[in-house]
Amino acid sequence: MNSLCHQVRRSAFSLALFQPTLRQTPNLFQQGWVFSDCSASSTRAVSSSSSIATPSSVPPSSPIPAPHTHLAQAEAAAAAGAANIDISHELLERLKDPSLLHTAGYVDGQWLGARSGLTYLVLNPANGKTLATMPLMRADETRAAIAAAHSVFPQWRAKTAKERCVVLRRWHDLIVQHSEDIAVIMTMECGKPLAEARAEVAGGISSVEWFAEEGRRITGDIFETVSRDKRMITIKQPVGVVGAITPWNFPMSMITRKVSPALAAGCTVVLKPSELTPLTAIALAELADRAGIPAGVFNVVMGDAPAIGGVDGVFVPRPCTGRARRPVDQRSRRCFKEETFGPLIPLFKFETEAEAITLANTTEYGLASYFYTRDLARAWRVAEELEYGMVGVNEVAITSEVAPFGGMKQSGLGREHSKYGLSEFLDIKYVCMGLGYTPPQ
Repeated sequence: MNSLCHQVRRSAFSLALFQPTLRQTPNLFQQGWVFSDCSASSTRAVSSSSSIATPSSVPPSSPIPAPHTHLAQAEAAAAAGAANIDISHELLERLKDPSLLHTAGYVDGQWLGARSGLTYLVLNPANGKTLATMPLMRADETRAAIAAAHSVFPQWRAKTAKERCVVLRRWHDLIVQHSEDIAVIMTMECGKPLAEARAEVAGGISSVEWFAEEGRRITGDIFETVSRDKRMITIKQPVGVVGAITPWNFPMSMITRKVSPALAAGCTVVLKPSELTPLTAIALAELADRAGIPAGVFNVVMGDAPAIGGVDGVFVPRPCTGRARRPVDQRSRRCFKEETFGPLIPLFKFETEAEAITLANTTEYGLASYFYTRDLARAWRVAEELEYGMVGVNEVAITSEVAPFGGMKQSGLGREHSKYGLSEFLDIKYVCMGLGYTPPQ
């Protein structure tokens, strides 16, 4: 569950990318996203002008097709004249407030479909049945979202930190009120047990609450002067429009821990959730609208990932690894270097502390590491030597909104949560004021 935060400054559009296991690649998603055997779900694309039965024939074990195939599937379905499926009754009947969901993107305060009219199916990974038909958005819709975010940025930036944080607090309160519905949506589109979905919702709520408060504490500095006729200060200002790209495995918490600090800092946001789990993001956008977050400040697009990402250049996700049922000896040779996304517990022998540290550090990734010891000196020694952004000593439940989340090496740029979580969305401006200037007479 590596998390990466990277901002690419391109005029008014700064892109913050957060995805499991990423690598730097030019041209963003031009090569397409490739997911292999990461979940027991699949996604197909259909036209919004056709009629199709619920695809119960799709087996739960079907691998996830590469999302960049959505476009070809949608165009083929449109040519064949297949039909639109809105939102499944099974899902709607389980919600106390079905109006949380829309089969549309959210751009400039409006719920919009794809200009092409193409759509794709979001499936329940537990049974392969269709949950919703979502718009296959492309570059045009993304540019419109960026333009809306850019247009409203001066007004949002000009609000005081207190004003912005009051709005975030209203968003927080609405999420709390609808937390059970969000958990149900997450379980049905992501596949995680309801208890885990509820825990993730609670964590996401904590992120919004934290940054609704932390945004008031953005401060600059006054430096001791080197000259009597000079004063030196720094101020912090929002970077601009932020793009957030989030994965399928944590469809709420990966959103709130990016969007909340960005909004608190005075940035505007364009969010692209995973094509596999867009409904949680839609529910959050609906609640943001109800909370009074101004039109254009928070936008959501989904669909054709290569086209959406091609608007600007950032990082592209690496393929997930294969199925966990491969022979253990094959997996054990790879699990030090790759995420398994499967129920695998590898065991490795080592003779010395130094050897164990070397084994742990021999990977290009470095998000989180954990070890157990009763030796206080060893605890400090090993914690300092491990090349990971987070280290759990005699503890595995280490994430919290008050602590920094992020990795080293290929597992991260920047930090989420804690007092450091706002830094990714703020520029530091240095101002030197000369006091001895005399204007010409």
